[in-house]
Amino acid sequence: MPLVYVNAAGHASGVAYFHSPREAVEVGVKESSEVAALGVGTPRRLVGCSLHPYHGNWFGFR
Repeated sequence: MPLVYVNAAGHASGVAYFHSPREAVEVGVKESSEVAALGVGTPRRLVGCSLHPYHGNWFGFR
């Protein structure tokens, strides 16, 4: 069974926008320790994700 990276597929189809880790740095997140301070665990690195501007993340990728 082939694997599909749905975040990239959502961006390529125009359904969502892929936010890269560089954009997090542009808005002020400089280190993963700042993300850990938000209470989301202990991240090792920042990764990108696709988000729909209104509905959020996985609304239509299922």
